[in-house]
Amino acid sequence: MTMSHQGSHKVINTQNDLHKGLEELARLEPRFGELFTQLGMPPLRRIEAGFQALVKAIVFQHISRASAESIWRKLVAQGLITKEALLSATDEDLIQTGLSYRKRHYVRRLVESDVDFTQLNKLNDQDAISVLVSLEGIGRWTAEVYLLTAMGRADVFPAGDLALRKAVQEIWDLSEPPRKTELRALAEEWSPWRAVAARLLWAYYGAVIKGEVKR
Repeated sequence: MTMSHQGSHKVINTQNDLHKGLEELARLEPRFGELFTQLGMPPLRRIEAGFQALVKAIVFQHISRASAESIWRKLVAQGLITKEALLSATDEDLIQTGLSYRKRHYVRRLVESDVDFTQLNKLNDQDAISVLVSLEGIGRWTAEVYLLTAMGRADVFPAGDLALRKAVQEIWDLSEPPRKTELRALAEEWSPWRAVAARLLWAYYGAVIKGEVKR
């Protein structure tokens, strides 16, 4: 299998790319090999990069997945997912989808921004994150999730994600979830496959911690 690349960046575009990363990750940390055996192939978690993906990321911040999916379905149904449509949308249009005042504000700021998504894709991980977090309402977690899901970057890890922290707590048998800084330091050992580790840990959280399958 040959890993996909964009410039000098490893990119996960296909299940074959993900499988290659899983093999390499298991050599770096045997716990991930055990997780792979237990859970099988985790979801690819790829979405199309660009403006729409970043709007979706804002919608999904800081609320339950069920609530976010409800809002997103309403935005899609009303066609409010392009820059052009959002430029002409009224506050009432957005209120009816369930978007909070703060998220309406962030979406408006994104619409007014001049992010060049083609150029963004050419940047290294840290520079791309820096561009995204310069936008109002886009924090590091959102930027890292965008790089992982929309840009397919293989070595980003959203260490502030609560599900990842809880998964590591269980797998590493810790007394409490690691702090964001602690988890980021631990994840350094999984480079250059940290986004693969995130996928496995999310799969573990969903399947085991949330009780969808037995350990």
